[in-house]
Amino acid sequence: HGAAVPGQRIIGHDSADEAVMSAERVHEELLEISALLERRSDELRVRERLVQAVAADNARRQEAIEARLREHEDTLRARLEAEYDERHRRLVAETIAPLQAQLDRATKDAKRL
Repeated sequence: HGAAVPGQRIIGHDSADEAVMSAERVHEELLEISALLERRSDELRVRERLVQAVAADNARRQEAIEARLREHEDTLRARLEAEYDERHRRLVAETIAPLQAQLDRATKDAKRL
């Protein structure tokens, strides 16, 4: 290149400057995009930990509910068994025992004959 005349542009110099500036802008944008992606990645990791914590909490709650249901079933079963036993005892006392006594008397009467 020869010496530049004042006001005269060196051919290709401006386009090289523009290319450098354009490359710098692209580089800055890529850095911004990279930072955004890193923040998004951090947010996703936090969200994943929250989802895991909620899932673990839900599992604990479900286990607790199932344990309460088993306790309730056991209580109901015990009540039903106690009620059955009471009704059976009452049935024997009110129905079967008098019939047995009547049968015993009839048997005794029959032996006397």
